[in-house]
Amino acid sequence: MGQRFVRDSITWLCYLLLGYYAYLMDILGPVTPYLRDELHASYTLASLHFSAFAVGMLGAGLAAERVLRRLGPLATIWLGAAGMGTAALGLALGRSPWVTIGAALVMGFLGSLTLTTIPGLLSARYGEQRAIALTELNVAGSLAGMAAPFAVGLLARTAWGWRAAVLAAPVLLLGLWLGLRGKTQGAAPLPAKGAAVRRSLPGAFWLAWVLIFLVVSVEFCMVYWGANFMEQVVGLNRADAALTGTLYLGAMLLGRWLGSRMLRWAAPRWMFLGSLAAAAAGFGLFIGGGTAPALAGFFLTGLGVANLYPLALSSALAAAGEAADQGSARAALASGTAILGLPLLLGALADALDLRTAFWLVPLLLCTALGLFVYIQRQNYPRPSLEGVKLGAGSSK
Repeated sequence: MGQRFVRDSITWLCYLLLGYYAYLMDILGPVTPYLRDELHASYTLASLHFSAFAVGMLGAGLAAERVLRRLGPLATIWLGAAGMGTAALGLALGRSPWVTIGAALVMGFLGSLTLTTIPGLLSARYGEQRAIALTELNVAGSLAGMAAPFAVGLLARTAWGWRAAVLAAPVLLLGLWLGLRGKTQGAAPLPAKGAAVRRSLPGAFWLAWVLIFLVVSVEFCMVYWGANFMEQVVGLNRADAALTGTLYLGAMLLGRWLGSRMLRWAAPRWMFLGSLAAAAAGFGLFIGGGTAPALAGFFLTGLGVANLYPLALSSALAAAGEAADQGSARAALASGTAILGLPLLLGALADALDLRTAFWLVPLLLCTALGLFVYIQRQNYPRPSLEGVKLGAGSSK
């Protein structure tokens, strides 16, 4: 029987701050229709919010190691969270696209210091049990991310408006800081400041890096443009379209919860292939036409996409070995590159053609991910081992 998985105060802090990050990242999609309307923005201009956030992620991926060595992991994740909340005020209160786009840039940079630090911290603390911690971490992110479109759709119907959903995040962060002050001091020791050592990452890691890029591209094309599709193509009103994001993110939450259980007995390589198949089938319903099929397809796509990123990330960190901190930062570069390029490309295609046609970019990405995965499996040289994500029997959940 595997060693019992124990969560301490730092574990819970990591889960909660990652959830906070996911909420503010995923809120960009459902608020985009409101920003487009108020700022009189095209699809391409609106997509610059996503791209600016992604540029910030890239910057964080490059700077995180240096910040981590100077401040240590705990101060780094709090700095990132506080900076992201402050920048979110500009997103909610800005009256110019350059103010709101600039706010998204700062949100992406400072917030992603938190994102890049947490997986490496948990991986180093839990070792062979990293898959449990990373899976639970992604469940926390999915749960919080699901709340973002729900909050926007709900509050948009009230006198408070959609902005209240954004402004709630820094208020909640302040409450979290007040509630956890001093409670992480008795937890297991943290890595020391300056402890990170630069190591060369193996080729197996970089194959997993490309896989991360592809699956994150799919996830965020759906997150950022799904609500717009439901409004512009399916024909839902704006508030209802924003709420459909909850369906997609709720499916991701369910998928990750189910995935954490299925990995006890299912081979991860088949989990990955099955997830790709479910995402492809869901997209077929989503794009096919009609409200009910589109909603069902949105849900099934989220269910399929759910475990692609955790599997690819865990594979990359396992390949990185002792360079988990460095690998975590580089993995954030893959995510940032995907979020920078692909939603912007989809928005540009929507302006040049139409939104429905532009969405065919998604199955192209899924097919490319499948091709890369099959290529990896057929090679004789060392490759990222998705077996590394299998959960032990000692999981307490």
